Amino acid sequence: MGVSILKTDNYDVYVDNVPATDSAIYAGQWGGKVRVQIGGVDVSEIEAGSTIFIAKIPEKSTLLWGKIFIEANGANVTMAVGDGTTADKYLAAANASAAGILAFPLLIGTANLRVTVDTDIVITTAGATIAASKAIKTQIAYLLE
Repeated sequence: MGVSILKTDNYDVYVDNVPATDSAIYAGQWGGKVRVQIGGVDVSEIEAGSTIFIAKIPEKSTLLWGKIFIEANGANVTMAVGDGTTADKYLAAANASAAGILAFPLLIGTANLRVTVDTDIVITTAGATIAASKAIKTQIAYLLE
């Protein structure tokens, strides 16, 4: 048995600069610029149902992934990530009680994550009040033509 040479499913597509019709990346974005919005906020005893605006993604962008870095927030706290219209569009309510990272890899296996207007990315809290003096840090990556 010898050494193998393999290509990913989109390797030749990238070389030809024409993405497949079922690609999650639009033709004008193939080889485009990846940008990351980084933010942070200190929260103090915010109630369940609160909204935290974490990024504004420009129109004609395609969301790639996001991460929310959290401290221990107290029992029964959950966080969902959405676009202001649909609270859990990008991340369904996830347990945010313990310190850790809530991650949502959007591009993998997902099409049509392109935003057609400037779009707010928001966290919606649920379950219980977040304990006093907790930090939330965020990273949201998107592809821009």
